[in-house]
Amino acid sequence: LAALIVIPTAVGLAMVSAPLPLLLVLVPGAALIAWILPIAVLERLVRARQDRIRHGLPDALDLLVVCVEAGISLDAAILRVAKEISFTYADLSRELLVVNRKTNAGVTREEAIRGLWSRTGVEDLRSLSTSLIQTEKWGTSITKVLRVAAVTLRRKRRQHAEKRVALAPVKMTFPLVTMILPALFIIILGPAVLQVISSLAAAAR
Repeated sequence: LAALIVIPTAVGLAMVSAPLPLLLVLVPGAALIAWILPIAVLERLVRARQDRIRHGLPDALDLLVVCVEAGISLDAAILRVAKEISFTYADLSRELLVVNRKTNAGVTREEAIRGLWSRTGVEDLRSLSTSLIQTEKWGTSITKVLRVAAVTLRRKRRQHAEKRVALAPVKMTFPLVTMILPALFIIILGPAVLQVISSLAAAAR
């Protein structure tokens, strides 16, 4: 809302002496940019935060497995892991602390774990929360579930990294064609072209 008010107003004041048809184009254009830009920035920040959470999940699950195998309850293990990863994976640490505070406040563990996915939107957390809820309902080994989830998420993280590496040459094609190759052609062919032009000019005389 602030962008919708400030940006068109600033453009209108800056171009107040411009012709009216130009103002009728610039002010609505500025309003359109003010509408799109904050949404695009916010979506980019959301994706970056989800990537950070997704990147830290396998390591956090490994620590959870160690804590649970040591005889610590799941709630205490979540709190311990949240404190341990607070420097390396701050976003995931804050989300785990929210889960711990909700369970301490009387919210059921099922709702607290399900809220972990609904707040972040990370699809990996959805499958993990579903597995943890089913484990608690049926009384199966939570250690096995956490270990399998850690291996699966680590495999997904490696595949995601390999996919991004494979896409790098494709992304480099556009700047290579539009920025590097023209400059390279100018440097290599420029002297020859100038020499040909001077030779043709001399022959024309």
